[in-house]
Amino acid sequence: MKIIKCANCVIEVDIEKTKEYYRNFKVLDTQGNRNYQKYCETMSAEERDFFDTFGIDPACCNVVHFGISRKKTLCCDGEYVICGRYLEYPPHEEMTIEDFVANGLEFDTPVPTEYVGGFWFSFKDKEEDWEAEDPDESYVKIPEGFIKFSFEYEQLPWLLKEKCEKKEWEPPHFWELHKKLKEKMEEKRNLEKLAEETATKFEKSFAENSIKAERLTKKETDKFKRSWIEAFSPADANKKEIKANCYTSRKYSTYLWHLFSFGYVRPEEEKARELYNEQIKDTCYILGGYEDVAYRLNNADKLNADVADSFYDVVITATDFSWTYAKTHEEHLGPYFYKK
Repeated sequence: MKIIKCANCVIEVDIEKTKEYYRNFKVLDTQGNRNYQKYCETMSAEERDFFDTFGIDPACCNVVHFGISRKKTLCCDGEYVICGRYLEYPPHEEMTIEDFVANGLEFDTPVPTEYVGGFWFSFKDKEEDWEAEDPDESYVKIPEGFIKFSFEYEQLPWLLKEKCEKKEWEPPHFWELHKKLKEKMEEKRNLEKLAEETATKFEKSFAENSIKAERLTKKETDKFKRSWIEAFSPADANKKEIKANCYTSRKYSTYLWHLFSFGYVRPEEEKARELYNEQIKDTCYILGGYEDVAYRLNNADKLNADVADSFYDVVITATDFSWTYAKTHEEHLGPYFYKK
C-alpha cells in the first residue's frame, strides 16, 4: 500500500491492484479515444509522473469530447479509478449565498482538484447520482474497494491524420460577422456593377442594330425565368429538381440552359446557330444569364447568332415561348436551340 497526498486529500492506494485493473480495461474504438491514446504517447513528464504515482495507464480511458474547435483542439473529459481509500478528505462545507452566486446559481459544493499540465483532476468522495442514472462513454462503474476521480482537458491537441468527425459549435466572433457582412455587401456591389456594365453593352448593341428594348424589373425577370422553365421542361420531369439545377441552387451558379446540359431536354446543337437565325424575331426576350439582366425586344431580327456571340452568356426566347436559343460561356457546351 502507498500513501499519496493529492488535491488536499490523503489517499491510501494499492498500486498493484490498480495496475491489474488497467491491464484488463477495455477501450472503445472511437476517434476521441484514438486521439487521446496518441496524446498519452507524447504527454509531458509531469503528466506521466502523476499517473505513474497511482499505477494508472493513462491510455486506458474512454473519453468524451465536444468536437474540434477553430484552434484544432478538443475539450474532453474522462474518468479513472484507483484501488484504495481516502484517509483524509476535505470536510463538506455549506455553500454561502456569495458562493452560490459565484458558482452560477448552482448548489454545488466544490470538490478537491489538482492541476497537472493540461489536466484538471477532480476527486469525489462519492458517486454522483446523475452519472449513474445517465452515463456517457466516459462513465466508469466503481469496482468494490476502488475510488474514482475525473478529469477535464480543455485544449487537447488533435493529433490524428484523419479529419475529426465532430465539430465544436462556437458562436462567431463579432469581427467574423463583420467580415462576412462586408464580403456580402462587396459581392452585391460587384454584381450590381457587373449588371449595369452588361446592361450598357446590351443597350449599345440594341441601338446599333435598331432594336427597341425595354428592360425588365427584377420581379419581371424572375417571372420570365420561372415561365421559361415551365414552358420548356418535359411534362413528366421533376420540376423541383430542375428548378434547383437551373434556377435556385446555392451550391453553384445556375443557368437556364442547364435544362439542356443536364439532359432534361435534348436540344439541337450542331445546327443551333442556323436554326436560330431562321426564326422570326419581331418580339423576343433576352437574358444575361450570369448578370441576371433581361429585356423585352421589338424588331429584333438583326439579333442573329453573330451578335449573340458578342455577349458573355445569353438566352434568347420567343415571347410566346415557342423556341429558345442559348449561347453559353462554356466552350464545350452549346450553343443550344430548342423548338417545341
